Amino acid sequence: MVSFSRTQLIGVCSLLLATGVAVYEHQSHLPVLTGNTRDLIVAQKDTKAIPSNLTELADQITNLTESIPEITQKENVLQISSGDTMMSLLVKIGVNREEATQAIQALKRVYDPRELKVGQDINVRYCQDSSKDNVSLLGLSFKASHENEITLEAGNGAFTAKKYQIALKKVQKRVEGTIGSSFYSAALKRGVPAHVVREAINALSYDINWQHDPTRGDPFTIVYDVYQDTNGQVVRADNLKYVSFAPSGKKAGGRNNVRQVYRFHPVKGAPGYYDANGMNVAKTLLQTPLDPSKMRVTSKFGRRIHPCLGYSQHHKGVDFSAPAETPVRAAGAGTIVKASYWGNYGNYIMIKHNDKYSTAYAHLSRMKVRVGMKVRQNQIIGNVGATGRTTGPHLHYEVLCNNVHVNPQSIKQLPMTKLTAKDLADFRRVKAQIEREATEVSTSQVASAGTQTQTS
Repeated sequence: MVSFSRTQLIGVCSLLLATGVAVYEHQSHLPVLTGNTRDLIVAQKDTKAIPSNLTELADQITNLTESIPEITQKENVLQISSGDTMMSLLVKIGVNREEATQAIQALKRVYDPRELKVGQDINVRYCQDSSKDNVSLLGLSFKASHENEITLEAGNGAFTAKKYQIALKKVQKRVEGTIGSSFYSAALKRGVPAHVVREAINALSYDINWQHDPTRGDPFTIVYDVYQDTNGQVVRADNLKYVSFAPSGKKAGGRNNVRQVYRFHPVKGAPGYYDANGMNVAKTLLQTPLDPSKMRVTSKFGRRIHPCLGYSQHHKGVDFSAPAETPVRAAGAGTIVKASYWGNYGNYIMIKHNDKYSTAYAHLSRMKVRVGMKVRQNQIIGNVGATGRTTGPHLHYEVLCNNVHVNPQSIKQLPMTKLTAKDLADFRRVKAQIEREATEVSTSQVASAGTQTQTS
């Protein structure tokens, strides 16, 4: 429907008034007709008379325009509050429920309105007359996520919804620093997202004993991808590309002690992490089955004074103190051979990894596996608890080699897989590219930072 403003209506009516005046003047000056034109004269006399007072006609037109409500187009930014829905927002600005329902049905073709979040902004356009009794929705738009925008437009008596992908620019980011209290907190302080830090810790955890190896001042470098919107704001970060760490400093025992790990995706297989020589860093067993940022070693392998019994006894594993319900992960891929309550051990799980190695996990609050189940390395199998004989929540972790208990913190193993010749060539190309891009990023950041030597 075409709508006019008050100014446009007055203009149209004025044009009609002028036309009426012109017709009246024209008819008043017609020549007198006689004879065979008598029928035409009669027809002219039957025409409705033009008011003698043209002011009266003008007043009638003015009164008509004043009775027509003025229609204006408005645009508002509405913010989602707790309890709001798309229906309640549209009704709040005056859209009738029937029209709002039609709009929401069209919107559902590309987006579920139930996914709206508190604080989310929605741009709404609508028409409203001066009496505020009639509101028509013209359209709306909002960001469904950092990467998607939703639009709704009215036209031809219906609504059309569309979903657009927002173009993001991928940029490689390099962060350098030194350890203070821990690797985890030091990386967080330099702006590395928590999930990227945890990925870096996991990639290094096959060689690094996070409870003993790191010392204050140890240097590290983390390279990962960030995605920026058109305003340059970082909206997402992922894909750890490279991490290096030098426990006990770059030189330890007279040798280079820097551990370097690169992310690489072989032609056949899943993405993984490899050392500078193209060897998969994944080993048969993890050094620790818990998130290093949430645990600490409270009792080592070997003889000790038992905390509950009070006398010296051989400790067959390592105790990790951690908050209750902290996830416990399988130290390696294998088969569950025991998953039950077992005396002083409480809830107890044992995994057989191969003909040589098995691992055991005790005092769990809950178990998420059953006997016979196949598990993969890093899979969550249970949660830290205090079942059995214990003084508080912790994980008792054991490693058995040929059915003999060994110190979990001293085992050394070979990588699980090697790259093929073709994959190794591709890895070297990817490695060189990561190093080149990281160097370029570091150089540009240092240059822009002036005398600063750390990059953000």
